[in-house]
Amino acid sequence: MPIPGHSLTCSVSLMNPSLADPNNHVPDVSPDDAWGDVEGCLTGPIVVDEVVEQVPTTLPAAVLPPKRPKETAAQGGSGDEGLRIDSNIQRRLPDEPEVRLEVQEIDGSVVRLDPEEPAAPRMPRQLTFHEKPPENPGAKERQGEGREWGRASRFSIRWIAAISVTVAGVVIASLVMLPKINQANAERRDEMELVVETDDNVEEIVAIQDMLARQPEATQMFRKFATARLVDDVLPLLRDIQSVEPLVRGKEWAPIAPADWNPSSGLNWFVFDQKGQAFGILEGLLPDFSSFSAYLALKDGQLHLDWKATTGYSTADFDEMTKGSGDTSEVRALASPSGFYTDVFPELEYQSFQLYSPDGEQAIWAYTLRGSQVDADLGRVLSKGAIIDEAQEKKKVTLKLARPPGGGLPNQWLVEEMLHKDWITP
Repeated sequence: MPIPGHSLTCSVSLMNPSLADPNNHVPDVSPDDAWGDVEGCLTGPIVVDEVVEQVPTTLPAAVLPPKRPKETAAQGGSGDEGLRIDSNIQRRLPDEPEVRLEVQEIDGSVVRLDPEEPAAPRMPRQLTFHEKPPENPGAKERQGEGREWGRASRFSIRWIAAISVTVAGVVIASLVMLPKINQANAERRDEMELVVETDDNVEEIVAIQDMLARQPEATQMFRKFATARLVDDVLPLLRDIQSVEPLVRGKEWAPIAPADWNPSSGLNWFVFDQKGQAFGILEGLLPDFSSFSAYLALKDGQLHLDWKATTGYSTADFDEMTKGSGDTSEVRALASPSGFYTDVFPELEYQSFQLYSPDGEQAIWAYTLRGSQVDADLGRVLSKGAIIDEAQEKKKVTLKLARPPGGGLPNQWLVEEMLHKDWITP
């Protein structure tokens, strides 16, 4: 602060001019420069090489913060006070009493509380004398006690003789009855072995053997069917031509294989018998790698192709059945068990199945009434294994469907009858 009665001067000591850098100079003062709250200018001496010159120098005046009132300082400072760190030790004044620590010693004793209500007095014990019953040396329940404990008991000779005679009698009776038992078993074996083959069984065996040898003929017949360009070339190969011809002509005919196709390898030939009729199934791949199953029947020594079974013919298309319409008197489909139930077909009353089209592209739901004959027939064909729950394979079935009496979804049908367990009709 300035001292009263004295003038404030500024002394500036400059460097040696020989060491000054001519490029390092102070820029000129611009009008925008502000020096704070400087009021007035002071004049002070400047010493350069011990020569003092009076030059006007502009210096800011010393500005101190306002002095804090004593009331604020006594109250602990204002909000502008900085961080204060102290030990905050409270010292006891001389006139204050000394505070002592209370120590409670734990000696292991238990403080028992007396009940508010006294306990009821205990009844004195009453002793009653019971006289020991007299001993009975012959009692059975006392056998083995005392001195007899651990000793083996002896059976009488009469018991041993009776047991021996009984065992001997059983053995002798078994030996006497053995020839009669063997004779009865021998007569039963003779009856089982002496079974005469009927003419029907012989004819079935001969027909199956004949069918097994006709695989080359069946292969060439299917090749002609697959490569035929006209319906008239196909009709001589078909079975039941009178009933099938209108159906074949009613559909647009197109060959399913090129004319030079010859299925000579990679074919499977299965032969079976149904109701005295021999059938064969030829399976393989077409030129487009799609699978085929050709059904052939042997009748009067001639081999014929079953058109309905081979093409998977149905009286109603799956497009119609998904919409709830069509003639469903003869439907050939791939069936498998299902678990889809609705209010019209509850699980407690119906068994659910899913029917796929022969190409596997479309499907509908079919239901059978539990406990009915059609449920048993269809269940035997689609039954799963009892031990391992394997993935269910789709089975070929021929069914007769009907609309449910209670309505239901358009693609839900009721199985009225199972016509055949395959696609071919005996």
